[in-house]
Amino acid sequence: MPANKDFKRLVRARMRKTGESYTAARAQFTSAKSLPAPLSISPPDYAALAGMSDASVKAKTGCAWDRWVWVLDKAKAYEWGHAEIASYIGKEYEVGPWWGQMLTVGYERIKGLRQVGQGRHGGFTITKSRTFPLPLARLYRAFHDQKIRTRWLTGVEPRVTSATTDKSLRIAWPDGSKVAVGFFGKGRGKSQVQVEQTGFAEKESAARMKEFWTERLNALATLEEAPASPRTTGQDPAAQVRAYFAALPPDTRKRLESLRDAIRSAAPGAVDAFGYGIPAFRVDGLPLLWYAGWKRHTSMYPMSAAMKRAHAAASRQYEISKGTIRFPHAEVLPVGLVKQLVKARIAELRKSPKPAPRRARRLS
Repeated sequence: MPANKDFKRLVRARMRKTGESYTAARAQFTSAKSLPAPLSISPPDYAALAGMSDASVKAKTGCAWDRWVWVLDKAKAYEWGHAEIASYIGKEYEVGPWWGQMLTVGYERIKGLRQVGQGRHGGFTITKSRTFPLPLARLYRAFHDQKIRTRWLTGVEPRVTSATTDKSLRIAWPDGSKVAVGFFGKGRGKSQVQVEQTGFAEKESAARMKEFWTERLNALATLEEAPASPRTTGQDPAAQVRAYFAALPPDTRKRLESLRDAIRSAAPGAVDAFGYGIPAFRVDGLPLLWYAGWKRHTSMYPMSAAMKRAHAAASRQYEISKGTIRFPHAEVLPVGLVKQLVKARIAELRKSPKPAPRRARRLS
């Protein structure tokens, strides 16, 4: 009998399914003539193609990728749909539903039926998760409550289509893609959110959205962990700005300082402010703009529709969402463009009608 326990496991699974003797079942796996003609020449590094290591697959299913590919090729699974492959793996080899899906996705990638992040029918999917030092109910509320959500999920107006309290949300995105959000308790005072967004036609669009969710979840973390408003604590906004800069990695801090200097030079009368967990400036008592530093770029908010139209040619090489312009660390900061945008924002504020003073209530 062979010493390989993984191989024995496959043989015995076939015995239970077909009623064959051990020798007959074993022969189905070892007979050279039973091997199917390969669909295509596959590189030997199945783990790299699948996006899952041999070690993890073997630990959870009993076999490494080479054995699974051989077994599924023998069954001509490359001709089947996703659900049929997953069902076959579960019924024939008694693999649980989670790892049945993982094996199916990995096999489809190996056979060239989908790319990493791509669904079987061509669309791309992204996922992002993060654990927060927050109770589950508070994390759920940060997503579900529109007033809280707009403080960190900027530049987009999603619509919640369904919700299960403290468990999940379904969100319709403006571009037509769909977002599923799951919430999980991780012990006392900790919880995790998992975001899955589907429906991207291009891999590049999916990659940009994954970067967006990384940035927004960072913003949520900053918002939740930031000190309370200076109105309630008496803390100087300038001190909050200094603390924000001090917490940044050195390279990001240097880039953000350059952006801050460019903003100040275009708005010498601006004063420091702090809101939504990030630095800001105010002019004439009104909020001028916010700015922030991230892993791969610095951002400036807001970019109104009028500003985008007026400076479309100068800013076309930069990523602009509904209310944000991003300057990659890999490129020289466009100081001239920053100054133009700041001056345009000041002019926009000064053209806007100021809110009427509130009338004093008459005591009766």
